Amino acid sequence: MFILKTPHSEMPLMPSRSLLPALRITLIYLVVAALWIVLSDRVVDVLVEDHDRYMVMQTWKGWFFVGVTAGMLFLLVRSAMARLRNEMLKQQLLATELTANRSAQSQLLEVLDDVAWMREVNGGPYLFLSPAIAHVYGVTPEAFMQDADYWFNCIHPEDRAIPAGKRVLLESQGWAEFEYRIIRPDQEVRWIRDRTHLLRDSSGQPYRLIGIASDITLQRQHAERIHRLANYESLTGLPNRAMVDELVRVAMVEARQYGQRVGVINLDIRSLKDINDSYGYTVGDEVLRGCAERLRGVLGNGENIADLGAGEFAIILPRLVDGAQAGIIGQRMLDELARPLTVSAGEIRIGATLGISLFPVDAETPIALLQTAGLALHDAKARGPGQMSFYQPEMNASVAERVALVADLHLALEHNQLELHYQPQVCLNSGRLIGVEALMRWRHPQRGLVSPAQFIPLAEANGLIVAMGAWALHEACRQCRAWQQAGLPPVVVAVNISALQFRSAGLRDTAAAALAAAGLEARWLELEVTESVIMDGAERMLDVLAELRELGVQLSIDDFGTGYSSLAYLTRFAVNKLKIDQAFVRGALVRERDAAIVGIIVQMAKLMHLRVIAEGVETPEQVAMLKHHGCDEAQGFLYARPMPAAQLEDFMRERTAA
Repeated sequence: MFILKTPHSEMPLMPSRSLLPALRITLIYLVVAALWIVLSDRVVDVLVEDHDRYMVMQTWKGWFFVGVTAGMLFLLVRSAMARLRNEMLKQQLLATELTANRSAQSQLLEVLDDVAWMREVNGGPYLFLSPAIAHVYGVTPEAFMQDADYWFNCIHPEDRAIPAGKRVLLESQGWAEFEYRIIRPDQEVRWIRDRTHLLRDSSGQPYRLIGIASDITLQRQHAERIHRLANYESLTGLPNRAMVDELVRVAMVEARQYGQRVGVINLDIRSLKDINDSYGYTVGDEVLRGCAERLRGVLGNGENIADLGAGEFAIILPRLVDGAQAGIIGQRMLDELARPLTVSAGEIRIGATLGISLFPVDAETPIALLQTAGLALHDAKARGPGQMSFYQPEMNASVAERVALVADLHLALEHNQLELHYQPQVCLNSGRLIGVEALMRWRHPQRGLVSPAQFIPLAEANGLIVAMGAWALHEACRQCRAWQQAGLPPVVVAVNISALQFRSAGLRDTAAAALAAAGLEARWLELEVTESVIMDGAERMLDVLAELRELGVQLSIDDFGTGYSSLAYLTRFAVNKLKIDQAFVRGALVRERDAAIVGIIVQMAKLMHLRVIAEGVETPEQVAMLKHHGCDEAQGFLYARPMPAAQLEDFMRERTAA
């Protein structure tokens, strides 16, 4: 234990103010004694003439004086002794209290985690160090005091400029507070908060330094954790939306200094919501982590990649010479994300779209640059999966148009603006009408008939497609049953199922409810799903297809040949029909490759006892080619365009009469 002792630490035995009363009493005594001697002798001389009596009187006078003096002395000594006893008792109480205070102070310093210290201002040896020095600095107080430079030497090399600033502040304001790192003998790094005060003497000259050194390592770690939680996504470990503005701002400052450009890529992972709905959020989280790793791999680090949430990322590209560099990097990212991603549920194809904006060409502030990148992303999404767009000024109007369209689309179901048109499907050999495909149309009160190419992608992007798809199922079943009740020949009605609807858990129940509400037998309903949808997580899709087949509905794979079906999976899919994509139908008469693909699809379907229908048939030559390959059914403008239900009813009656 280290206690600092000073000359003022011993209390005087008698207070100095008791000397003055003693001098006063002595002077009074001398005056009274002198007056007594002089006056008493005069009185005796006047009253006594006889010599013998005079001597007797003098004797009695002397004894009287001695008696009075003795009495006075007794009283004075008794009073002084009483005061002395009281003063000594007070001194004992003060000494006891001081000892207790010193003991409490020592115990307090022993239990405190902070280091209290004192040293001369000229950098001499330490005058005092509290026991906490061993806990904080990892050395004994004795070792610390033996080396006057130990404190400076244990400071982290990167923080050794701090003491210079500390001296400046001490001289100017008399105190200073700094935080720095130290390296203990065991090589552990700790953070220290140092609060130092400069003491000055009566003449104003500095003579001593006192301070408190606190170990704030845990506080720093907690602060860093809070900062990370607030500014980084825990799932991907990337900076979050709160950090994006700062990352862009720093890149802009550097670009202005060196006359360079900054690129911002706004990238969106395709179908993340579908993956969450189909496989659960655990798999969705795996997909996000995998995407983040691939983006890191393209850039080499993750410092300039921000996770904006919901499968959206912002990538900051500093120090660009021109926009072409941003395009090259963007394409590399699209290529990386187009590769199948292996997760716990199997292989999943994800893909992405992205938009690019450049500083200072497109915007000159971080917010504006991020906004223009977002507009470019909207444009890329509108053009389809795997697309990349550079920002163009006219995109502002285009995005505003899409926003307005989405707002109106929310009202379309409520206001009965959606309707179904039906395109006939015929048997190639007999020409008999065997089915119809239900195609959704939107009759907008101001815009008129809106193209499906405009509103279907918007509905899919905003999740509206599930509700719209459910409506289409109910309406198609109702209309099919109405035709039957009207006495028309029964036909199968085919309804397209979107990716989001197919992956949702309630598809079977929705189809069953639609059939029950219409009173339609399940064999007259056919559900069409694209090849790419059922192959994205094929193992789980097998269960969904099996549930639908148990319900009794027919199933067909739309756009067959455009995806990446495995023959092994195709044999396990519980489907009834393959639909050849119209691109192969159109190309079969001009390209041998397309003709070969059509032939292979038909032959493969025959081997698996599946029917084949070709879409987009427009010429008799195409019909002849399809018949040659053995295709079963066809639909296209050669037979009829999609038409409203009432018009199709007339079409069906005409075909029946013929």
